[in-house]
Amino acid sequence: MKVVIIGAGGQGTGLADLLVRERDVDDIVLADHDVRALDQAHGTLSSAGADIGRIACRRVDAADVDDVARLISGADVAVNAILPKFNIPIMKACVREAVHYTDLLALPDASGTPKEETYSAQLELDDAFRQAGALAIPYVGLAGGWSSLVVKRAIDGMETVDEVLFYCCAHIDTDEFIAPVAPIVQMSMFFGPPGPLANLGGVLTTVDLLASAEDYEFPGPAGKRRVYTMNVLGDIAMIPDFAGKSIRRLESKMALGLGRLDTAEIWIKALARACEKQGHARTETSIVEAMAEAFVLPTEYPRLLREGKIRDDHFTVVIEVRGTMDGRPCTSRNWSITTLESTRRHLPWAWPAVYSSIGNTPVEYVLAMGRGRIPQRGVRRVTDLDNAAEILEGVARRGHVLGEEVLRDVPQGCESR
Repeated sequence: MKVVIIGAGGQGTGLADLLVRERDVDDIVLADHDVRALDQAHGTLSSAGADIGRIACRRVDAADVDDVARLISGADVAVNAILPKFNIPIMKACVREAVHYTDLLALPDASGTPKEETYSAQLELDDAFRQAGALAIPYVGLAGGWSSLVVKRAIDGMETVDEVLFYCCAHIDTDEFIAPVAPIVQMSMFFGPPGPLANLGGVLTTVDLLASAEDYEFPGPAGKRRVYTMNVLGDIAMIPDFAGKSIRRLESKMALGLGRLDTAEIWIKALARACEKQGHARTETSIVEAMAEAFVLPTEYPRLLREGKIRDDHFTVVIEVRGTMDGRPCTSRNWSITTLESTRRHLPWAWPAVYSSIGNTPVEYVLAMGRGRIPQRGVRRVTDLDNAAEILEGVARRGHVLGEEVLRDVPQGCESR
């Protein structure tokens, strides 16, 4: 099996590290436009003891279909481990070369979101993939992959569905100002266009960021956190397509934590640093990008970990599906907790926000496609495939703390506060 991973950041490098441990993965190509990122990825993999002889680092322009096609020629699977704006160019190259495809993120159709970055744009390539005899499974990160599978299972067990709510928490116990994910992603998920989103009765609606604040009790080490609505989770637009039932409200909320700083305090500190850097100069600048530049890059994580400047870390996702079962109100809760301990056991150099994603459904779907265990062709959602149980079993073996409970006869909206 030959796998091409485009994106040599934490997620792409982590996926390469996990895949190279599989005996039937003969060749991995890790590609990026940034030579420094490739050098750093090579160093990380070498230090981790990966079989570097099976991993080739290559430079690529992910926006250039011809360049991507040359890169992936002869591969079994190509993975987009960078931003959604490259989904369509890479998919078109996969069609040309008859290579299976997957990625980690797609965006919902909403005002201000470029069409080519949306999930619906990917679905429009269904016929092209079918004719090429290839399979594309978009959006299989922790959200989009595992989340869709457990939401589908919950919805199928209910008579009616009222709400589907996502709650996420990324917390690093440190005195450093480090982003748990790429800083620009971290800032954009709250402040990027079109703003915080909720799906209300089938309509994507921008909500007030501060008014969306909610104190939520997470399972595990996260505990009670103040969460805010974000815009980056395409699930709120995708779920109604496979639900088979009307849903009044879908929304995703997140909490960040750095040491004693909570989400709002992190925003304020990032803004203050951006303003200090700019000074009194009048310049055209993106405030989101300026705030992102205030953070220590996640690539510094391994060094900070070695120096003991990161004391603990965890990443938690909880999904609540609220509706009725047997004529009674009920809430189905599923959660995934990725701790620093479990991350270091499976991916020693990485951080939980990385391992919770690529160490979840992405690695399982790449292996399933490369091994020919998914017969479908075209552009397919994870809920369209027949191997959900197999994928979820594979995820459970990778050390994440997974849980599920059904709460009955509790007034909706009260059970999680």
